[in-house]
Amino acid sequence: MEANDNHIARLEAEIQYLKGLLDKNGIPYDYEAFVEAARREEPVEIEFPVLTAEHAVQFYSYFRGRKDVYVKRGAKKGYYTQCNNFWIAGVCPKKNMEKVKCQDCPSKDYTKLKVSTILDHLNGKKEDCTDVIGLYPLFPDGTCWFLVFDFDNHDEDAAPSKGWEHEVDALRAICQSVGIDALVERSRSGRGAHVWIFFSEAIQTTKVRRFGEALLAKGAESVSLRHQKDSRMRH
Repeated sequence: MEANDNHIARLEAEIQYLKGLLDKNGIPYDYEAFVEAARREEPVEIEFPVLTAEHAVQFYSYFRGRKDVYVKRGAKKGYYTQCNNFWIAGVCPKKNMEKVKCQDCPSKDYTKLKVSTILDHLNGKKEDCTDVIGLYPLFPDGTCWFLVFDFDNHDEDAAPSKGWEHEVDALRAICQSVGIDALVERSRSGRGAHVWIFFSEAIQTTKVRRFGEALLAKGAESVSLRHQKDSRMRH
């Protein structure tokens, strides 16, 4: 309780300090007046650009994966490998209720990735998200073009995990300190984020994995030091 009281007292002191700065510079801070003014403002109309094949190609230049096979999101969640022979009678074993994995199917004929498929993914017009696709980033020669860190909690029934924001910030700060441009993307669920690092050339995944593990270890060290500092400040 004492720690909470101290924290509240510090926040109130900070609020008074910030209000003093606003008064000094003649800036009003009446919250109710701000809300009322916002209600009277005309809504801003946003015009979304029309996506073209050039945009799709540029998108793929970052998120590079295999072109000979890809997956698509199903209506009831999950992602499924796209096959030209899927559910064709006399060809697809699944049509006859046979339990055969797609990679082991003698009749598999994977659907190749097309620019139009990427455009459908970017436009996202289907409400059930069945136009969303996923790529296979690992190429047959054991290389890949990007590295992604997943800070998601995929268990929808579980309570939202805490601390992932600090973990993401720590990893991003480490990347910036060594000159690496990292893209942070909030996950679809809102319960985490993804951190992407793109390469200018294909790199062996064994090297990429070691590199990623080193960044995570450095990030964990940074988060631990931050928690220790916060703990000392509370006490």
